Amino acid sequence: MIEESDLPEAARELSLEVFQALAEAEGRVHGKPVDEVHFHEVGAVDSIIDIVGCCLAYTLLVVDGISVSPLPVGEGLVHCAHGVYPLPAPATQALLEKYRLPISRNNECCEMLTPTGAALLAVWKKAEIPGSAVMCETFNSFGHREMESRPNVLRVTVYEDAPKVGEAACETENLPCEVEELIQLETNLDDSTGEVLGATMATLFARGALDVWFTPLTMKKQRPAVQLGVLVRPEKRDEILKVIFTETSAFGIREFSVRRYSLARRWETVQTAYGPIRVKIGTLGTSDIQFSPEFSDCLSASETHSVPVSVVFRATLVGIERG
Repeated sequence: MIEESDLPEAARELSLEVFQALAEAEGRVHGKPVDEVHFHEVGAVDSIIDIVGCCLAYTLLVVDGISVSPLPVGEGLVHCAHGVYPLPAPATQALLEKYRLPISRNNECCEMLTPTGAALLAVWKKAEIPGSAVMCETFNSFGHREMESRPNVLRVTVYEDAPKVGEAACETENLPCEVEELIQLETNLDDSTGEVLGATMATLFARGALDVWFTPLTMKKQRPAVQLGVLVRPEKRDEILKVIFTETSAFGIREFSVRRYSLARRWETVQTAYGPIRVKIGTLGTSDIQFSPEFSDCLSASETHSVPVSVVFRATLVGIERG
């Protein structure tokens, strides 16, 4: 029926994949090959509509995947085609075991997860909600059975990645600066040497960290320590986590979602009495408001002309003002 339907190809294939998962679960329970399985309850027309309708909705949403909270399976007994069984139902349990779906102990005395629901959640592609995600829409679907400890509601929330740099203006006073959703990683270290930490900082920058810093602090037993902080884009998180775990003595790392506001920037070269010096310029809207001479250029010029680096630095700023 599904193969001969006019469903979009993606929805048709996904529906068949869900039924395949159900068939394998039923086959495992009954000790039969997949092609000899009878679906019983899930073969009814309404169950076919449930599965096909859900798969069609999933494909129409054009999502990258789903993320679900631990699933309550229910407590007590369930009446199946072959008799009375403890919850979860045998096919549901087979799906939970094979696909290693997380379950919750916060249950009601009824069947809360059917084989159909378990099969859908097992087959659909999984995707973690990124730390920079924003909520777009939320939908609630209510059931008729009255629960004792909660409303009988299924909530679905659609998330999207936050806007990238340049796609939105600052919300604070409508400042025309760039905004970026980033991840901040932190860990406290009291048994990593200065040499190790210095090398780690260099590695983190080489692997794509946007900023790395150390903050002194005191930990248990009055031990002097440092807090390692790293600012990173979401797509680089896993790589940076691996560096911290493998290069330092960290046993745990904290993660925070942060929003960074930054000026648009460009580089220009200023001619001075000590030679050309590069300058980083920060722009707010159409106004240049920040000027930072490149220190390595100033240091090189100071060594060449045997003058203090501060003299070259001031000469560069004067050149900016005159320019």
